[in-house]
Amino acid sequence: MSSIASEVRVPDSPDVIVVGSVNLDTTLRVPHIPQAGETILSAPRTQAPGGKGANQAAAAAAVGAAVHFVAAVGDDGVADVALANLTGFSVDLAHVQRHAATPTGAATVIVSDDAENMIIVDPGANDRL
Repeated sequence: MSSIASEVRVPDSPDVIVVGSVNLDTTLRVPHIPQAGETILSAPRTQAPGGKGANQAAAAAAVGAAVHFVAAVGDDGVADVALANLTGFSVDLAHVQRHAATPTGAATVIVSDDAENMIIVDPGANDRL
């Protein structure tokens, strides 16, 4: 008698559909999260493609899934960078909408030395999805 687990067949390259956001993340590393009205200095900022949906799509593709991504971006250079990053992971972008005169989403991530964080998001084109 076979177990149910032995009867389950997982495809070599499963299809995954991700519906989610695309952002340009700007990260600022600081000694502590600032209080209201406080000004502090950060380490040099970093910028990278992000967005929870885009990150999930890239991660799934990196482990071998065939990923189809549904999202909305602006018609700007930020979108070009973000989509090139996903193309590098072989994510299918056929269902990504481009919206003229709308910026691609952006997030500012503040991370303190003790690993606390604060994130501010401008959804941009993500709101058009």
